[in-house]
Amino acid sequence: MLLAALSACLSVSAQPAAPAFEVASIKPWASGSAMHFEECTGDRFLHAGPGLAALLRWAFDLQGSAGSEFLQRIPESIRLKGYVIEAKAAAPIASESQCRLMVQALFADRFKLAFHRETRDADLLDLVVARGGPKMQKALPTDQGTDINIVIDGRLAYDWPPIADPETRAHTKGLTMREVAQRLPNNTPQPIADKTGLEGRYKVDLRYSTAQTVGVQDDPPLDAALAKLGLRLEKRKASVKVPVLDHIEAPGEN
Repeated sequence: MLLAALSACLSVSAQPAAPAFEVASIKPWASGSAMHFEECTGDRFLHAGPGLAALLRWAFDLQGSAGSEFLQRIPESIRLKGYVIEAKAAAPIASESQCRLMVQALFADRFKLAFHRETRDADLLDLVVARGGPKMQKALPTDQGTDINIVIDGRLAYDWPPIADPETRAHTKGLTMREVAQRLPNNTPQPIADKTGLEGRYKVDLRYSTAQTVGVQDDPPLDAALAKLGLRLEKRKASVKVPVLDHIEAPGEN
């Protein structure tokens, strides 16, 4: 019994500590100043801009309606204020996922952020192939240009989520179905899942309107626009774990 207890204690103590920054500075961001969003370079992290929504979504992977609910629990005096956050690690940051964990630790330390996860029944969305099959052409390495054209309410929006590297963006030909799913509007607790079974990259010309009033936009609603590509969204029910904010407070400046 004693040996089992000792073994358990050794196992817990042997667990590596969560990655954290060595030093960090948090100051108010002034309107009109330079903006930087989630920049992890070498051993440095930089964020500067209005509001914390984008940074929190990135750091904690807040998705859909559950992410919006999490953010709405934050007092406006904190959520809408701009911050300049500069942090340095003891060694180069190995990956984006490590950087996210370090920013999470920074929020826990300096903003006293605490949250838990609870299981809920929810409606989720899957991107699937419609009856009749896909109506898109494969994007080939020899094709010219990006062959991506996503227009929402008359505005070009194909580059969201963004491809950060300009060189990569310039030579990207078509989109995978997972990337298409990422770029569709979603108000469910989890990302839209690609269940099309389609491999490779496709030329995507997706134009749709979110307007509720007929005639406000020339483009069709999303379901009709997807049908032109031979795709559709399918609902399914599932139990999912969603993050729920317990506490957060304004950080002291330093």
